[in-house]
Amino acid sequence: MTTIKIDGEFTIFNAAHWQEKLGQALPEKTVTLDLAGVVEMDTAGLQLLLFFRQMREKNRQNFHVSHYSIAVNSFMNLMHDRVEQLLADVVFQGENA
Repeated sequence: MTTIKIDGEFTIFNAAHWQEKLGQALPEKTVTLDLAGVVEMDTAGLQLLLFFRQMREKNRQNFHVSHYSIAVNSFMNLMHDRVEQLLADVVFQGENA
């Protein structure tokens, strides 16, 4: 099992660095991402997580995420709230159309 510790910023500013690190782990049977050291995250970091997960599932490889930092948890909650609001707006507008 391989563990990748993502620390510092997980943002557009260093997405290429983390994409390379995650890409190096693709051949591994099981990979765990440790997000405890993430101090800032944006949608680029989220896209990398989703892409890595998709690639792991496509190749039938195990993938786990552990130790969320406060920054990761806050970002994920923010994204969840925004998606719920977007869906509520779409439904509301659709009912009035």
